[in-house]
Amino acid sequence: MSEHNLRDMQRGEICPHNNPKGACAFCRALEALRGTTDKEEQQMVVDALFTEERRMEKWDRAPRDASDRPVRYYRSMPVERFFQLLESGKQSRQDYDEAEQKQDPERAIIDVCVRYLEHMNQAEGRFDDDLYDRVTLLDEALQLAFPEHAQHLRTAFHEKQFDVIRELFEQYIPKRLHHVIYGGGLGRQFTPFIALSVGGTIQPSIQDMGRRNGGVYIEAVIPTNRMSFRDSGEEFCEGEKEVFTKEIRLEDVTSVVINDVAYRERFVESSTSNISLFAKTLERHLRVYEAVERWRWDTRTEDYLPVDRINVGSNNLS
Repeated sequence: MSEHNLRDMQRGEICPHNNPKGACAFCRALEALRGTTDKEEQQMVVDALFTEERRMEKWDRAPRDASDRPVRYYRSMPVERFFQLLESGKQSRQDYDEAEQKQDPERAIIDVCVRYLEHMNQAEGRFDDDLYDRVTLLDEALQLAFPEHAQHLRTAFHEKQFDVIRELFEQYIPKRLHHVIYGGGLGRQFTPFIALSVGGTIQPSIQDMGRRNGGVYIEAVIPTNRMSFRDSGEEFCEGEKEVFTKEIRLEDVTSVVINDVAYRERFVESSTSNISLFAKTLERHLRVYEAVERWRWDTRTEDYLPVDRINVGSNNLS
């Protein structure tokens, strides 16, 4: 942003999206979305913002997978978190800190320490299957995993400095273990990552997300050099189709669904959906839930990854 525009923003003359105040489509859309709880109306607003024409243009420029399909990433989130993405223009792990402080951060740090210890022990040929049962206290976990930095981490925890803890873990834990530490569990809040699924969605519907004010599913096209992927030999859950990035930008978003009708038609049953293409290879017609479940578990994550990831490496984020 130019110094001139920054001064305009400080005076309230331009918005956070670097547009003149009152002339920004994102700001108008955000106001309209917050002005109604009707899911059909909200869907109309986001469809006007993220048009199908724009989506196809993004697909045309997207990295390709081994079958020459555009590589697409998907993430579900609470509607409030989507509003925040729309407002600020980007989303990172820090945007989830406030919510995750309520989800037992002490247990999350212990989880990171134990996962780290398990994999370091395995690398040395030692296996300790009951670490989770034995290591239950924060001080013990920090002292075992990071003896030289335990006090620094302990202080950051008591002062609720999530960013500091995240930075220290990123510094002290080898890059090859960052995905392992994420783990899909509590420990994710102390990694630098946001997780997405590649190739398709992994939820049967938006209503099943359990979000108090509703959920949102986004589709995104993200340059490969801003993604991070598990090593081919790394243990993972195939059905999660899980890949990682440090930041989702508003410019990456190609489509947004807020209600189940749009979700089904656009992300599951559409002729361009990987889920639909897979379902057509089966002998019988599948309901939405069955199609999503069969696709996520019966296909290989690797088949939907960008072929150019080989050129950037699996842990290319820095």
